[in-house]
Amino acid sequence: MELSFKKYVFVFFILNASSIIYSQTIKGKIVNNDGQPILNATLIVKDSTNQSNPGEFTIAKNGQYLITLKNKYSSITLEIAAFGYQKSSFKLEENEVNKTYIYDFTLVKEKTLDIQTVVVETKRKPFHIKKDTVTNIVTGK
Repeated sequence: MELSFKKYVFVFFILNASSIIYSQTIKGKIVNNDGQPILNATLIVKDSTNQSNPGEFTIAKNGQYLITLKNKYSSITLEIAAFGYQKSSFKLEENEVNKTYIYDFTLVKEKTLDIQTVVVETKRKPFHIKKDTVTNIVTGK
């Protein structure tokens, strides 16, 4: 029985050897202008040579993130996004293998417009009611 356990350990090590040999870890904090942690932010890792194809991602919870890259990259772009905040990105070039990088991000709130008044005009009744059915009339100009 001990021999079969050793086989499982050996197979597990072989299957995970590439992630152990080429591991690159990135961690840090994501906060707003006030220094408060952003609860749910998305961190996307893109290969700098192929920006259109996102490589890996993680979700930062309570403003903390940690990602161990599964692939080896020579240079990457980190893109951080959160609802209600402007996107931020950072390019990390010449990554070293088996190294932990620490990057903290401060996201800026998106600009919002305050609408004072909205006026909707119509020439017809906007809807018809027949028994239990309501029909909306929508026309565009």
